[in-house]
Amino acid sequence: MARCPVIVRVRLLGRTLAAIVVAATLTPVAATADWPTYHLDPARTGNAAGQPFTRSLTNSWSRAVDGQVYAEPLVAGNRVLIATENNSIYSLDPATGGVQWGAHLGAPVPQNQLPCGNIDPVGFTGTPVVDLAAGVIYAVGLVWAPGDRASIRYQMFALNLSNGSVRWQRPISGFGSPFDPRYQGQRMALSLSNGIVYMGFGGRSGDCGDYRGWIVGAPASGTGALIAFASGGAFWASGGPSSDAAGNLYAASGNNCGPCPVTNSETVSKLSPSLGVSDYFTPSNQASLNASDTDLGSVTPALLGTTQVFQVGKEGVGYLLNTSSLGGTNHQTPAFSARVCTRTSDAAFGATAYAAPYLYVPCVDRLEALTVTTGATPSFASAWHGPATTYSTPPIVANNLVWTIDTNGLLSGLDGATGSAVWSADLGNANHFATPTADGGRLYVPAGSVVSAFSLSSWFAWEALQGGMTSGPAVASWGPNHLDVFARGADQSLIWKTYGNGWSAWTSLGGILGGTPGAVSWASGRIDVFVRGTDSQLWHRWYSAGAWQAWEPLGGNISSGPTVASWASGRLDVFARLADGSLGHKWYNNGWSGWESLGGVLGGDPGAVSWAPGRIDTFVRGTDSQLWHRWYENGWSAWETLGGNIASGPAISSWASGRLDVFARLPDGSLGHKWYNNGWFNWETLGGQIADRPGAASWAVNRVDVLVEGTDSVLWHRWIS
Repeated sequence: MARCPVIVRVRLLGRTLAAIVVAATLTPVAATADWPTYHLDPARTGNAAGQPFTRSLTNSWSRAVDGQVYAEPLVAGNRVLIATENNSIYSLDPATGGVQWGAHLGAPVPQNQLPCGNIDPVGFTGTPVVDLAAGVIYAVGLVWAPGDRASIRYQMFALNLSNGSVRWQRPISGFGSPFDPRYQGQRMALSLSNGIVYMGFGGRSGDCGDYRGWIVGAPASGTGALIAFASGGAFWASGGPSSDAAGNLYAASGNNCGPCPVTNSETVSKLSPSLGVSDYFTPSNQASLNASDTDLGSVTPALLGTTQVFQVGKEGVGYLLNTSSLGGTNHQTPAFSARVCTRTSDAAFGATAYAAPYLYVPCVDRLEALTVTTGATPSFASAWHGPATTYSTPPIVANNLVWTIDTNGLLSGLDGATGSAVWSADLGNANHFATPTADGGRLYVPAGSVVSAFSLSSWFAWEALQGGMTSGPAVASWGPNHLDVFARGADQSLIWKTYGNGWSAWTSLGGILGGTPGAVSWASGRIDVFVRGTDSQLWHRWYSAGAWQAWEPLGGNISSGPTVASWASGRLDVFARLADGSLGHKWYNNGWSGWESLGGVLGGDPGAVSWAPGRIDTFVRGTDSQLWHRWYENGWSAWETLGGNIASGPAISSWASGRLDVFARLPDGSLGHKWYNNGWFNWETLGGQIADRPGAASWAVNRVDVLVEGTDSVLWHRWIS
């Protein structure tokens, strides 16, 4: 059932986004994955590796906040953390965008109280950092007592992740001179290493006053002296300093102010955890870069594994530097350099993303992808460049796409290997250096004073097949690229549709059904289908040797549609709700058994599957609307509750031993999916509006097909491959 990729552009209007589709092959992972610092990790790779390819994407929610968002959203557990220029931090629910807590931490400083700049007001600009183990988020904002210009200062806050309460706060001052917060901007993201929170300072837009470049370290405990490194050139790239496993920091500076010293300007510095200079690289054209405001440090240094650092700046020239000797014996010799961006001034800003062998560089006019060779003789070469942009912002890699935002509001997802546009959305607007965040199942995108979440799914989009059904479907597969789907038709008979290099039309198999059927295949060319008749008996019909056999009654008094599993050729296990509401079980093994009760009180049709000989897993919706599970392996287990709030009986499939995929209708009418793979994953919604119990089957590892009856009585199909 292969489908060709669909490349689409969608426009986000009223904060809604139509689903889109692309094609690829990977397995689902669970949201939420932590993203505790700018571009995910201390090396600033921006690469959420191992996530599924995005085949469909929908706007889950949009949340307006109380100020402009320049900081990258962060994710910590079940929280999305947003810092605003109004000096507020929000904790949002990843699934709904609901505000879990909000903390307003001081008055931001209006632009008219500052000598220059392009942000109004100024509060939290640099991205905070989260200590997951300690349960703390650290942020640095510009605050004041309104009306008192002398009170303008930088204040550092440590907040409890659980409720937003302030654990401690302190002013950022007294570490060195000159440091005038009116002239000093704090655009750099914070970094946490060795129990120290590092922050960078430079000038403001317009380069007014006597500013310096400062890297400042504050103890994460909230007590103790600040440490600092000073530079004649500003530290202002939005990605902040990067750091290696030993806690060494890499920071790139820009030009010096007019009367300021040139020391350490236009330089990549390697700093020890105590902020001593371990090594540095200064290009030979430092003087001309300073004179023309062509900052080397407009982009954060990118650590490429353990041996190389990549640096690019406003000049658009890229440098590969060895971490063991950044600039050689004269501190001016890179391991490799070449032009990266087409522009020669104001060429690149922010931060890169790295997914070996590709390095993605935010050249202003387009995203550039480099193929990087690391090691003893490092080099890079152009791999591709993306579509033209007004102003490209720092990219990330998530769900096997490269995501970048144009300041005109266009969010783009590009193929990481080719640069082709897979999808795009118009957000309306975006701030300079805006960058998205991913958590394994969602993308969080700041756009002005609104943060939007997009659900990333590895599922292909829904396809409509044919109407005329009056029950949920049952699905079986006897081999690759083959599906058999059954449902009750408009005349109450059993109808049958197959897929094998294309879908057939419905065929009636007769009978009069009292609900949803159940079906399974134990071998190629063999299908067994079971129904509840209007007489409440279990009825059976099977397909073998290329023909359907006649209906046979199997008796009983069942009060739900049946489900069936098979663990081997000649073995069938049928489950249904009995007259007393309990789960009934009947099996075939060289003859039919009678019914046995497995207890429980069912709220609908059961579901069952076998992943290996001697193993059966059965699931039911209880009268409490929770999902309940019982399994057979050398005897029946006790019931276990898996929680949730489902509105239909479940459907189950398995593509391998130890893997289960469970589907059910959720309270909002959409299709829910929950899976087991060395542990249970939370419910995700696959959208749609379904009328009855779904059906599901797998015909290969990593392949699941799920079919549902829509509220329009049409058969709908969605799959993962």
